[in-house]
Amino acid sequence: MLHLDKLLLSLGDFHLSADLTIAPQSRVAVIGPSGAGKSTLLSAIAGFLPPASGRILWEGRDITQTAPGARPLSILFQDQNLF
Repeated sequence: MLHLDKLLLSLGDFHLSADLTIAPQSRVAVIGPSGAGKSTLLSAIAGFLPPASGRILWEGRDITQTAPGARPLSILFQDQNLF
């Protein structure tokens, strides 16, 4: 289960907050217009962007400060990037 606990992301003048729980085996779509913060949110979950505040929990374990390569999840980029 993925839980975003009062997550706040700040990039300059842009601020995004998220507080949600995604149950195991759920399928979730993140949709919105360009600039809404979809990639920013996914990058934070994957560990590429540190949150200004809040926590990212995976199966009850706080992974907010865990390095991207050590997280039990990842992100698949649209472009041909490899992490």
